[in-house]
Amino acid sequence: QAQTVIAYDKERQALEVQLDYSANSDVSWSEAKINTWIDGEGIDISKTNQFRFDVTYPEEFDGFGVKIFANNWMVDPNNALIEAEASIKEKDKVYNDDGTITATVKVGYMKGIETPLNSICIGFVGKYSDFVGSIYVDNAEIWAVNVGVALPETSGEVTKVDISKMPESVVMADAEATPQ
Repeated sequence: QAQTVIAYDKERQALEVQLDYSANSDVSWSEAKINTWIDGEGIDISKTNQFRFDVTYPEEFDGFGVKIFANNWMVDPNNALIEAEASIKEKDKVYNDDGTITATVKVGYMKGIETPLNSICIGFVGKYSDFVGSIYVDNAEIWAVNVGVALPETSGEVTKVDISKMPESVVMADAEATPQ
């Protein structure tokens, strides 16, 4: 059973997620999840409708899936405020000279969620993948995006997660996961 390692990469100034999807590559899929909990009351997402972040990964890992689950575990741990699968669009990819791709992952949700968000889980899914290597997560943000409807006035401020302190508060979502 492979262990996912999570660390802060000072050189890249990003969260490093070391993946090993070699165990089940011929029969199934593997998923590594990272969670973060926000202190205090949480983040007001009532005037926003998009969670997004950048991920940098080797070109050989292109085609993986991303799942997002966010809630307020203090109010109702079983009620998802955001629950979605994201696809990485070609227009959101930048091919880097070092053989990596940096992509912006975007997940939309309905505006008007009144419960503050205080937990975000990002899952990286390797479908029949034998990938072993690191990916890097950076620039996690919550936005208000105009999708063809009138949005109420906002301050224009972006809530940005400070990932430099995340290794102390980020854990595997399921440390007891087994290959079965």
